[in-house]
Amino acid sequence: MSPLLLAHIVLAAALAHAQDAAGPPVTVVEAAADAEFNLEVPVTFAGDNANVAVGVRFDEQENGDRLELRIRRDELSFIRVQGGNEQGLASLALSAQQLGEQGKLDVTLRRRQDGASILLGTRRFVTIWQEATPGKLSIAAPAGVVDQQDVYYQPYAPPEFTDDFMRDEADATGEWQIVAGKWENTALVDKLKFVPRAANSFAFAAHPASPAFATAGDAFWDDYQCAVSVRAPGPGTAGLAFRAQDAANCYLLSADFGSREADGSALLKLSKLAGGTEEVLAQRACPVPTGQWYRLKVSLSGPEIDAFLDEAPIFSLTDDTFAQGPMGLYAANCDTIYFDDAEAGEQKEFADDFERYGAARWQAVQGEWQAVPAGKSGGTVLAKKGELAGLAVAGRATWTDYEYEAQVKPGGGPFGLCFYWAGPTDYWLWRVRSGKQQLVHVAGGAETVMDEAPADLPKDWSTVAIRAGKDYASVSVNGRRTVEALLPVGLAGKVGVWGDRGSRALFDNVKVTFPPGYVPATLPATMVSDAEMKEQFANPAEGWFQVGSESTQPAKVGMNWNKGEYFEPVDISFPVSGVGTAAGKVRVTIEGDQTAPGGGYDLVLSAQANLPKVHLELLRDGKTVAQGDTEIDAASGTCQVHAGRRGTYVVAYVDGKLVVAYREGHGPVGVAPAEPSNGKVQGNG
Repeated sequence: MSPLLLAHIVLAAALAHAQDAAGPPVTVVEAAADAEFNLEVPVTFAGDNANVAVGVRFDEQENGDRLELRIRRDELSFIRVQGGNEQGLASLALSAQQLGEQGKLDVTLRRRQDGASILLGTRRFVTIWQEATPGKLSIAAPAGVVDQQDVYYQPYAPPEFTDDFMRDEADATGEWQIVAGKWENTALVDKLKFVPRAANSFAFAAHPASPAFATAGDAFWDDYQCAVSVRAPGPGTAGLAFRAQDAANCYLLSADFGSREADGSALLKLSKLAGGTEEVLAQRACPVPTGQWYRLKVSLSGPEIDAFLDEAPIFSLTDDTFAQGPMGLYAANCDTIYFDDAEAGEQKEFADDFERYGAARWQAVQGEWQAVPAGKSGGTVLAKKGELAGLAVAGRATWTDYEYEAQVKPGGGPFGLCFYWAGPTDYWLWRVRSGKQQLVHVAGGAETVMDEAPADLPKDWSTVAIRAGKDYASVSVNGRRTVEALLPVGLAGKVGVWGDRGSRALFDNVKVTFPPGYVPATLPATMVSDAEMKEQFANPAEGWFQVGSESTQPAKVGMNWNKGEYFEPVDISFPVSGVGTAAGKVRVTIEGDQTAPGGGYDLVLSAQANLPKVHLELLRDGKTVAQGDTEIDAASGTCQVHAGRRGTYVVAYVDGKLVVAYREGHGPVGVAPAEPSNGKVQGNG
């Protein structure tokens, strides 16, 4: 079944007795469920069935252990059944108004990897934070309460949508549904200055005689990020809609170019449209002039809404009116508004200040945890309960390449933060113990200290940031890096808090963010094979250029240099072919300077004829500091080399295998992979 197509749930029917059903048999429909899904269950409580219960069982195991959504006319509740015993997890008392006419309820069970929620109509009311486990999904209800034909099952996948409007007139609207107004795909070549030099000279134009509205996406989109670039040639209102039900019911982030402040700023608003009536949730004046492109963005997580202008945060609030719906574009009170580069994707960021949910989002792996008052500073914080050791985790097992930040306050015994938690005996831990900060790897229950430094934390709150990369981790305390280590490639896991016996440490303001992926500089195969460098790589507008004879460093004439991206840290990746058939060397300089002798690191790759392996040698100021060998696929004779810096480490991989690792001030090490490098990268084949 396609994860993006709404379909009737296809289930096998059987007979059983529902709990609280007085006598009539019930129809039980069941099937294996996807890890994430929405299940819509219209229920009617009337006549003899006015006081029965409907059970929606999910994550059900062969032994009967399960989670269950129990629906009654006066209450909705989540229940865990384990070993035949029931435990209430959360509930909602229903009012007569919520029940609706003739005892009808439209209930949606929203199952995600890290939790489950109950939706009534457009609103989300109850959430439990329980990790999904593969199992059966079933509905038990007395006859006449639930019509099987009205039950809808929707497998869920995070939004993946982009549109740069680069298309011809035959597909003018693409995936956009025109709800109101006139819209067209338009070329901007004759309308904007310098457009012939732009990569994308097309946009989606609205011509709103009355408000224009267009949507893209699916009705089941709930927690996501969406963004669009907007340009208003003159006065008017342009906006980004989200969780849209229709043009009259949605959230809207908009800029009103007709409402100018004295300094020329426009009025930016975050509004809710309900039944066509606008309620302004937040507003402020922002420098958004007409005639220029700017970018609107929102990030949605449950009732939490964060809004951005050109990536700068402008609004942060909560509202639970609309729990799901597609993104949209809005224009009004103007002749033309241009939209471009629209996108929507998964909302992966995680934040918890323990105010709204207390400790409910955290799974106690060891000991007990609770949300407690922070004391004089106010608010709520997370603390271990009792004197025994404890560990609690949150998030998703699939998280990788993230930054984990938390505020910590020491107290009593050792404490710490864990990351890449894959199970009770497999995780990484930053901890403070016996006057030291330590970065620890726990594997099979055994601990290995990977790095350590003096603790010297203040007695009050500190901010700890862990950069858990694809092959490297570093920990910064109050902005200063303290410990680091190379990691095996391919790690994933949750985040956590840890306290040893006697610890009374406090934790607050947890955040997990996912920095954009880094793309290494790519060395063209034409360089590596000693072929003449193509003209495009000598163009200063391109990534690579060649040192000419006018250089003050004759030894570097002919070298090909990568300028980096705004001279920020870069890695380098390049292919080497002919290994095993020909002898030769390739040299790259990391963190070099094309205007000065020496400096940086030289990585030399050597291959011999008739040997399907390569030798890597890392040199500093002409001296070897680390080296290694690795075999490659003899049939292809080709390998991919990736090199760069990770904190104080310099590393090099061949076909994903760590071959060379050197740590400044320590010497060669024998662990694993990666982040970026400072300065420039130079390649010479």
